[in-house]
Amino acid sequence: MSLHLKVHGVIFSSWIVLSLVQTILISSNRRNLHFTLGWLSVVISVVILLSGSYTSFMKPPMYYHEVGDNLTYIMMFMIFVFLGIKNRKTPNKHKRYLVFATTVLTSAAVARVTVFGIKMESLDSTYYGLLFFPIACLFAYDLFKKKSVFRVNIYNSF
Repeated sequence: MSLHLKVHGVIFSSWIVLSLVQTILISSNRRNLHFTLGWLSVVISVVILLSGSYTSFMKPPMYYHEVGDNLTYIMMFMIFVFLGIKNRKTPNKHKRYLVFATTVLTSAAVARVTVFGIKMESLDSTYYGLLFFPIACLFAYDLFKKKSVFRVNIYNSF
């Protein structure tokens, strides 16, 4: 495995670890540290944009549309990060946009998961079930804890 792929994996993994740390900080009322680390999230998201783009172009594509698909996922990630930053003073929207960003970011990793020799991307329902599991958990949390479903749509955020 080449060095740029290892660096790419570390960068993307750092987003996941930082997301977990940010969640723990909020749940333990350490808002100031959460806000400070939020700026690190901005830096990491820009590095993800650069690393993901570079990796997409350096990897020999198996299909002609693969580079475009990868860049589309990266741009969707960046849009959700931007919306999360824009709505940082509205916790419900902020949290959801960053969960959406993380979900989009993990799509390639979920596609690479292999169980009993079967790749998840070849099983559409399993792939999308794993991919959207965090969003389903957030939906269930809203439904059972808050007794309602919080609607987030892009049109309301502008």
